[in-house]
Parts: sequence; structure tokens; C-alpha cells
Amino acid sequence: DDPSIFIATGVAPYILCLYPARFTAMTVAQNRSLLQFPIFKPMHLIISRAILEILSSFFVFAVFVGILALAGVAVMPIDITQACATIALAIYFGISVGIFGVIIVSFSLIVGILLVVFSFIAMYLTSGVFIPATFFSETTRDLMWYNPLYHLVGLLRGAFFNNYLFEDYSFFYVFFVSNFLLFLGLLGERMLRGKILTG
Repeated sequence: DDPSIFIATGVAPYILCLYPARFTAMTVAQNRSLLQFPIFKPMHLIISRAILEILSSFFVFAVFVGILALAGVAVMPIDITQACATIALAIYFGISVGIFGVIIVSFSLIVGILLVVFSFIAMYLTSGVFIPATFFSETTRDLMWYNPLYHLVGLLRGAFFNNYLFEDYSFFYVFFVSNFLLFLGLLGERMLRGKILTG
């Protein structure tokens, strides 16, 4: 099949996750001066940045698809519903990681950002982006299964390729991990609000 689509469906989930996660995690640290005004709370900054990153991610993805289309690549998925759901899930996962990252960044900006970025690099390298997971041993695939990006890549590729084996990939696993990280982030914001405010 088309190698351009194969590469694009591997890179797109990574981009759609990394940037929302990184920028959402940094939002309070970057805009702490706004918290001097009583009307602003940390959650206002987090929600505003999350909305901005959602819109930015959709825009970046649209430009990415547009460039591929102009280059003559057939960018229309076979299953458009699954493609759209996977893209939305990738952004949601990135936002959830970012909200959880706000807590880590409140203790150390550099350590927090490095932790978010390197965790995504590790997920990227172990998600089957370059080589389909079917080429790995069953033991390796069992370990890769716990990587949310592995599922996102597989689900997005499954929307584009008829012969791509995607029954192993779970939409609900990524949704559960995202919800769990979001819950921890919101709970941490509530419990550590003083630390977040002061940095």
C-alpha cells in the first residue's frame, strides 16, 4: 500500500498527542501572572489552553492532510468514522496527559516538561510506527499493548488500510487511560492548588 499514508498514519497520532500535552502542561507556569487577578483560577487557564490546543490540533491536521492531498496522495480513509474518532481520541489523550502534567510542572518546570516529552518519545518508538506490530513476537506485542499510542496508530491505520490487522487495538483502553489521567490531574489541581499558584 501507499508508504506515504503508512508513515502519515503513524506520525499524526504522535503529533496530535504531543503538542497538546506539552503546551497544556506548561500553561499555568507560563501564565502565572494572570493568577494575580482574583477572577482567574488555574482551571480557567487549563481549560482555555486545552480548547486552544484542540483547535490548533485540528488545524494542523487539516493542513497536514491538505499538503498530502496536493502531493497527489489519496488521503480519504476507508472508514471515515473510525479515522475521526481516533483523531479526537488522540487529542483527548494529549490534553489528559497535559492536565496531569500541570501537577508535575508545578514542582519543577524543566523536569515536568522533559518527563512529558520523553514519555511521548518512548511511546512513539514502541508504538509500531515504523514497523507494523505483526512483525514483532507475541511477547513484544503483549508489552506494546499497554502503550496508548500503539492503539492510536493501529486504529488510525485500520481506518485507511483494508488489510491492516487492527482487532488487537482498543479504543476503550486509550479512553480509560485518558480518563484516569484526567481524573488524577483534576484531583491534583484541587488538592495542590496552593503549590500550583506559587510554583
